[in-house]
Amino acid sequence: MPERINRHTRVTASILGVLLALGGMINHGLFEILQGNTPIQGFFIEAIGESHRFWRYGTEGAFTVIPNFLATGITAILVSLAVIVWSLKYLHTKHGAAVFLFLMVLLTLLLTNLTFIAAYARDLVTRQVE
Repeated sequence: MPERINRHTRVTASILGVLLALGGMINHGLFEILQGNTPIQGFFIEAIGESHRFWRYGTEGAFTVIPNFLATGITAILVSLAVIVWSLKYLHTKHGAAVFLFLMVLLTLLLTNLTFIAAYARDLVTRQVE
């Protein structure tokens, strides 16, 4: 007998997946693409470049392993689109939750959105250098 999931739980998980993916797509993907084909120095980046900031501290710090702003932005948008599609169409399937978790980990760890951890690590490195 197939396992049944509460409809409200599925709708809530789908909405959260879409919202998180849109955040990754807009806050990181778009602003990283706007910085162009520029190499990244290190793993910690500021997703929003100086020319696109709305306020002084609106840098949207992030962690990435991809060494280029353009490639990082495109990858963030592609993975975000995959999360949106998976959240809306396939989350209720047999392996839907596992694939959803994999996509969210990919979006979080490999691309962007480790703002607090990356900022903390940057502060630790800065203290050691001083």
